[in-house]
Amino acid sequence: MNNEPTNETEAGMSCEKGFTLIEVVASLVIVGIMAAIAGMGIVTGTRGYLQSKENAHIAQKGQVAMNRIHRELMELTGIAAVNTTDPYVIFDNPVGRQAFALAGGNLRLHRLSAAASDLSGSTGDILTDQVAAFTVSYFKGSQPWTFGEDIDLLSAITVNLGVQRREGSATAVNFTTTIHPRNTNNFGGVPPDSTEPQTLREYGCFVTTSAVPGSAGSRIASVAASWSPWWAALLLAAAITSAMRCVRRRRLRPQQAAAGISGQRGNVLVGLIVTMLVFAAMAAGMVSMTATSTTSQVASNNTSRAYYVAESGFRYAASQYLNALDANGRYGSEDEKNAALESMHSRTYNISGDGGQFQVEIYPHYLTVNGDHILNASVLQSKFSGGQPADFSMPTLGSTAKLSINGNIYSYFTYNQGSGIFNSLSPGLVEPVYDNAVIRPVGMPAASTTMSKNGTLPLAYGFFFPEISGKFRIDGVTYAYKKRNGNVLTDITDANDPDRTFSISVTTATDVIVEPYLQVRTTGTVGQGDLAATREIVYNTPLPGDPEKAFKVEYYDPFDDDQNMAAATYGSFAIGDAGGDSALKVTGLSTSNPLSPKAALIATNSTKLNVNFASAHRFGGRFLSYDAQAKIGLDEPLTAGSWSDFNEEGNAPDGFPKYFAAGIAFRLDQNLNTYGIGFMRGSNEFPPLYDNIGTELVPTDQVPIVTLWQQTGSGASQDWLAYAVLPGSIIFADNAESGNAGWTANTAGDGAEWTLAANRANSGLSAWTTSPTGSYGGYAGSYADGENITLTS
Repeated sequence: MNNEPTNETEAGMSCEKGFTLIEVVASLVIVGIMAAIAGMGIVTGTRGYLQSKENAHIAQKGQVAMNRIHRELMELTGIAAVNTTDPYVIFDNPVGRQAFALAGGNLRLHRLSAAASDLSGSTGDILTDQVAAFTVSYFKGSQPWTFGEDIDLLSAITVNLGVQRREGSATAVNFTTTIHPRNTNNFGGVPPDSTEPQTLREYGCFVTTSAVPGSAGSRIASVAASWSPWWAALLLAAAITSAMRCVRRRRLRPQQAAAGISGQRGNVLVGLIVTMLVFAAMAAGMVSMTATSTTSQVASNNTSRAYYVAESGFRYAASQYLNALDANGRYGSEDEKNAALESMHSRTYNISGDGGQFQVEIYPHYLTVNGDHILNASVLQSKFSGGQPADFSMPTLGSTAKLSINGNIYSYFTYNQGSGIFNSLSPGLVEPVYDNAVIRPVGMPAASTTMSKNGTLPLAYGFFFPEISGKFRIDGVTYAYKKRNGNVLTDITDANDPDRTFSISVTTATDVIVEPYLQVRTTGTVGQGDLAATREIVYNTPLPGDPEKAFKVEYYDPFDDDQNMAAATYGSFAIGDAGGDSALKVTGLSTSNPLSPKAALIATNSTKLNVNFASAHRFGGRFLSYDAQAKIGLDEPLTAGSWSDFNEEGNAPDGFPKYFAAGIAFRLDQNLNTYGIGFMRGSNEFPPLYDNIGTELVPTDQVPIVTLWQQTGSGASQDWLAYAVLPGSIIFADNAESGNAGWTANTAGDGAEWTLAANRANSGLSAWTTSPTGSYGGYAGSYADGENITLTS
């Protein structure tokens, strides 16, 4: 076979243009190197992006779930059941009875019936999946709160949510939030300890967004669905295969290679161009992924900032209300505060430095006076210091409601909701009222009934009462309720002392005065255009009372009977007579310890009184100024006695008992630790006489005094703190510490002389004696003269 090329072939190659084998091999080597380097970068970048996507997905799920948990639990009014084994919490809030529960790795929100105490028959809606842990902790201040304790003590709830990563990491990503319920009448306290929650930093890029499919922020999901390491590998393989195909064709048939080159001009060039286009597409995809991740992170940051801007709006509104000033620059009254509310309603405030903006909306559950009104006016113009709440309405006919202005109650004939005019006030205004003065709606019980702790109060008309966590006042005492169902107020407690047990009778004529209450809505906005984020916060809150306008409530018991008295803790009592008036008389003493003095401890029955001293205590910031009066007397004087007759139970020279103690105990606790103030006359001699009064309580011997004392150690220890001698009680006193003080010794009789001697004193520094150096010698004739004492006054 002749392998020499023919002249025709040689001529053909010489006239054909194309790539030589060396050029093709060199191009493929260059493409391979580029593919190896670019492929590694693209795969690494894609993996990083997918990891970022996973972080964003977990963060989004956790954020959505925790926001919903925070919103629902912040508004809770009660907890119906908890379970830590199969974690769930069943609670009530304005929406109704709900539950958060973990089952099968899914955290669900359940809507339950009003009486449900478990999750039977409820499937719930999934808040998030892949949940590894869900724990709820409850606190009263810094101490744990236990289910079954008073809900008013619940001041904080800590929720921990652990979400598992799909890639199989053994460590779950934890989300933690602390919630302070605002509808439980709790008194706060030191917050629970908190630890730094686990974050996603260990997983690289952290992206969080609350975008929904179809929105601008959801592009991250569509890009992630289009790109993966497998797609990148396939694209690279296609490019390399396209280039290698040309080489294989030339290596299979050498005789046809030259002709192939001449017949497929630019084939290798086309492969190189395709490869370059693939790399360009991948680079464009990487730019898109980076831009999407950045956009999502900005949108998420704006959402968080919008929440804090809205929170700032609420704090601003609260500050403006609490610190409203009058025309003279002094802290204003309710009038100035209502004017501040009105001025803020529907206004938008911009935060400097491009910090966003917030809008404030005010919806008060009470009315205010519109303009000044003169004495005896029978027409009243009213308004809202803000907007009218959607759930607020006054009856157009005044048969089921009244008004309270500055503590005065008025009935009205008609009310025009559009103009805000009350017609035919009765009586006419008993004093002038001025612009922005508070008008409190007054309800009436639907029928005569008994209102008690945790009970209900049906009203003739109740739609001017807030739906949740409102307050009202009856006879000067403020009560709270958790919810209004139509015209019925439910779960009523004392607003300042929820533990107090009470039972009071009300009739259709009882005035039920609504306490001022606000709904405040603040909307925060951050960013512009597609990246703008908006969050709204809604607060429902009773307004704080004005201490200067607090109602004074007095309790007076003439002791016509003992119906307002509780059974005696110690001793016994009866209703007696004192100068023709009824009085409470102590008829016996007793003690739980035979070694302790006998006493009588008698208290009022707080459930029979419409007076709450604990409320006053809390209203005064845990401080209370007592203004109590009690008249204390003894039986009519009998035969005058003598201090020297050694009869401790006899009478003193003034005809009254030698020893007595009676008064008022205050700040008395269940362990009998207390303070007291009262009248007393006792003996502080040692060893003590049997006066039935602890020696430590008697500062001066056998003298009527008023004393302030304390008892500690669960009743085991008593001490006097201060005392004052009753005027006119001391006829003469000399402690022998100031020299002779007018005394003159007489040496008549047996010649012995009285003298002051330090060595004969049993107390103090000196004493009078006739035997300064020895035993008493029977000097019966010695005496000492003192100054004259006037007994005429």
